[in-house]
Amino acid sequence: MKRGRKKKSDERRSAESGGQTRLVHGLAADSVALEMPDGLEPDAVAEWRRVAPMLLTLDRSTLLDVQALETYCRTWGIFCRTVKQLCCEMERTPGKPAPLVGVTLRGNPRPSTLAIIGIRYGLQLLNLSRQFGFSPRTVWLTHSEKGRPAIPSEIHKMRGNPSNRTDLDEEESQTGDVLPHAELGAAPSILGKEGIRHWHDMIYALDSVGLANGIYRPPIVVGCFAYSMSVRAYRLQQKSPIAVLDGKTTGRAIENPLSLLFRKSSDLASDVWKDFGMTPSARRRLLVPSETKRRTTRIYIGDEA
Repeated sequence: MKRGRKKKSDERRSAESGGQTRLVHGLAADSVALEMPDGLEPDAVAEWRRVAPMLLTLDRSTLLDVQALETYCRTWGIFCRTVKQLCCEMERTPGKPAPLVGVTLRGNPRPSTLAIIGIRYGLQLLNLSRQFGFSPRTVWLTHSEKGRPAIPSEIHKMRGNPSNRTDLDEEESQTGDVLPHAELGAAPSILGKEGIRHWHDMIYALDSVGLANGIYRPPIVVGCFAYSMSVRAYRLQQKSPIAVLDGKTTGRAIENPLSLLFRKSSDLASDVWKDFGMTPSARRRLLVPSETKRRTTRIYIGDEA
């Protein structure tokens, strides 16, 4: 006696999916060298000069992309200024980073406005980076009508179908996609000493699976900033209670602003981890190549909720 559910018919699959899937062709546009706009701050100018040639090489530099690319570079500039004040020094107090907690006029404790701004711009920068393919999850910019974003060729063999036990060499021969390699460059000084240490640790880990590519520099910077912020907030929070009194008026208990910053910065870092397969749930299995018989870590980039 057979066990398990019956195989679905084509008619049933079509009915459940809402009908036949329609193939939609993407809009084609000619690649051109985009001219850098005036009025960009130094960090934004440097980022434009870094990514513009790379996008042209990848055929992602068209007249349609001008506004989005300008917004990305401006966001990068604001993000860099904010991170520098949070991790290195404030504009008015050189040599001293900005505090993570402040108080309102009524004496109520609250998270630093600068810290909240940094986290928000980090999230915006991460989303813009994904739109240009600066993330491993979206690097090929191919999206199906009902499905997940395509992934780079070096990770495509790591995802695949977990039931297909093909070895590494065979999988590599089946894909002809080539992703240009760009140098990551030095660690950004805006991250401060602790952030730079996290940068080197992250690059070492990504290099072990072939993801240390300069194309992915923006989300890596965001991830290192978010992680260093969470570590700093956690250390400071250890010296204070989880819940604090809400000023001198109501006297009600509220979440410690440092705990709130730890939670928000950890959420931002988690978004970066998902893009790079840096959590156990993003990795599916270990495969052994038939020739070397060596355990090779295989990463599956997942779309976690």
